[in-house]
Amino acid sequence: MRQIGTRDHPVRMSATGKILECPMSYYLQAVGAVEDTSGKAAQTGSACHEMIQRLHSGGDPATVEQDCADKFPLADWREAERHFADYQSDPENTSAQITHIEQKVSLVIDDVYFSGTLDQLRLAPDGRYYVWDVKTGRSTGQAMCDIYACQMAGYTLAARQSLGLDVYPGGFIRTLSYRKGENAHIQFPLSLAQCNLLLDQVVRSVQRMRQGEVEARPAFRCRSICPLRGVDNCLHLHSTLEN
Repeated sequence: MRQIGTRDHPVRMSATGKILECPMSYYLQAVGAVEDTSGKAAQTGSACHEMIQRLHSGGDPATVEQDCADKFPLADWREAERHFADYQSDPENTSAQITHIEQKVSLVIDDVYFSGTLDQLRLAPDGRYYVWDVKTGRSTGQAMCDIYACQMAGYTLAARQSLGLDVYPGGFIRTLSYRKGENAHIQFPLSLAQCNLLLDQVVRSVQRMRQGEVEARPAFRCRSICPLRGVDNCLHLHSTLEN
């Protein structure tokens, strides 16, 4: 059995969307056949998240670059500070009742283990907790909801299971929207029941991978985003590993 989604090798919540998008690409990265290609944009986003965490937990956001330069060596610090400043300028963020921030959570569905760190849990006037995820990337509106649907669903279910709270999907805070004067808070459209349906699909895909059934799903992202740069490379590498 492949060591994917086990207690010792849980699926990262941020990778759940990739599992449905292309199981082959996820699999080859999960078993170490392809290096992690996260770079400048990812580290810039992480630096911004660190600043936001300090804002809401009583720390000093101004010292993040000094403290974390080695942790995020590729980050564009001026860009991270701009994302943070726009976030901080929104009263909806600074007045929110944030009960958990950068919270580690885990989830087990059937025999598949997941883990991750959710951005924020916000307690709303209705007494429910909602997951909110800060995004510094360029994806917009409902496209953002589609791209990160599995991630949001996973964090919601993991928070319910790990923390024992009445948690529901909230949405995304798109920091680039502040620069255009647009609404930065994008409500996530799926219900709790639909989150369960989505994660069930991820679980089934992981279970098939463990048995050696790994699907390649060619799409426009193969040459532009996937580190394998093409379904031909993908299938060749997989056959090499299996043989």
